[in-house]
Amino acid sequence: MKVTRRRVLLGTAVGVGAVALPMRPVQARTFLNIATAGATSSVYPVGVAMAEIFNEVLDDVSVSAVTTGGTVDNMNQIGSGDADIAFANSGVANTAFEGTGVFDGNTVSNLRGMFASATQYVQLVARADAGIATVADLAGKRFVPGGAGSGTEQVSNAVLAAHGLSYGDGGQVSADFVGYGEASEMLRNGQTDAALFTGALPLGAVVDVSTSADLVFVPIDGDPAARLEADVPAYYRSELPAGTYRRQDAAVPTISYATIVVVRADLDPALVTAMLQAVFANQPRLAAAHASMAPLTIDNAARGMTVPWHPGAEAFFAANGVTL
Repeated sequence: MKVTRRRVLLGTAVGVGAVALPMRPVQARTFLNIATAGATSSVYPVGVAMAEIFNEVLDDVSVSAVTTGGTVDNMNQIGSGDADIAFANSGVANTAFEGTGVFDGNTVSNLRGMFASATQYVQLVARADAGIATVADLAGKRFVPGGAGSGTEQVSNAVLAAHGLSYGDGGQVSADFVGYGEASEMLRNGQTDAALFTGALPLGAVVDVSTSADLVFVPIDGDPAARLEADVPAYYRSELPAGTYRRQDAAVPTISYATIVVVRADLDPALVTAMLQAVFANQPRLAAAHASMAPLTIDNAARGMTVPWHPGAEAFFAANGVTL
């Protein structure tokens, strides 16, 4: 039996303590796209689960989760209207909204926040035989910073710059711009020495290569990490817990940031509210899609947003007693 949006809201209030909101008709688009990232990213299975939930419980809405080039691509798709909902690196989303960095002259002014979904860890991985123990050791080495123009590449740029390194013309590091799946293959086959990944733990692309190649996890710490934290408000110091990956026996210092879910500013507020009710009524399904969603609560979903909130999200959090 199809569940109506009214039943979603009432079921949420009973199941997870959310407060049902006054109902009014939702003027929803027939088709909605969720922009995720690559197929081996941590957000892709979560996006698929969200689409399935929305299709099951929301009336007159057909939602698809699509693979993309990552945050920069996603922000541009929101700006063009090709995507309606998108996952994003919180720092890159902020630069898109403000029209700075890679978005200079291309401000994405129609970005609005829906919720903060998970912590994303920067994971700098090197082949054990490459002689790389620190970020500085990347000088003279082959390195995958992520796909060209991706959010991961923006993180790589920042990490290398904090250590006085760069790639490209005149740079000390030789870069190959590929996505996570190809980066894993290149590490496995010895075609690159190191790669930087960002994502929730454990990240499928890193799990994949760690099962067939000996890796080291390179720390990002000390003064460079402090500079990153100071220069990019979305970043903060953290660590990869020991045992996250094969043969990773000790915790590894790194930096992290929040992944946020954003929507187009012109989406109907009642639809955004209904989608949030559906998300939290079905949070265990998101956790089953990827472990990064296990800690998700209404309270922590309100933290880490770096773009203005959508009115539908403001209504949802206010009704549940959460101050944004």
